[in-house]
Amino acid sequence: MGRIDKLKGQDFLIEAVNKLRQENYNIELLIAGEPTREKAGEDYNNYILQLVKEYNIEKYVHFYSFFDNVGILYSALDIFALATQNETFGMVTVEAMLFSKPIIATNSGGTPEILCDGEFGLLYENRNLEDFLVKIKTLIEDEKLRENIAEKASEEAINKYSHKTEVDEILKIIETL
Repeated sequence: MGRIDKLKGQDFLIEAVNKLRQENYNIELLIAGEPTREKAGEDYNNYILQLVKEYNIEKYVHFYSFFDNVGILYSALDIFALATQNETFGMVTVEAMLFSKPIIATNSGGTPEILCDGEFGLLYENRNLEDFLVKIKTLIEDEKLRENIAEKASEEAINKYSHKTEVDEILKIIETL
């Protein structure tokens, strides 16, 4: 969800879906957003569309433009996957937590901190397909783990990132000035 851009790693997720489909995993990918507004963004968007065709997985990779109500998209997910190479603070990760989705994300940028180094989602090494596949298969195959991660992540997001919590924290800072 967000911008379609090389740094967001949609190509990596398409490759992962292709591998998982080859191993008979019943998995699909939802990509929501629009290409970065520059030639490189359009080129990358065309590249990932071609990749989907090349792998013959058009029925399993779904593209959507920006949505006003992202809750509809999150409700369609069983697992949220983040492939961004270096996300400083990923709002989509927090949103996935709030929507009680089990998360698999890159072990880079601010994501490990948001996910408390793996407590609220599984972390894999950036662009490491084998590491990703091991961890996503674990999530796919272990329903209890998915439920546990999603529940803990949701509680953390409500306690730490809700509007009320953030306003309370800002007020505390203002009071110290």
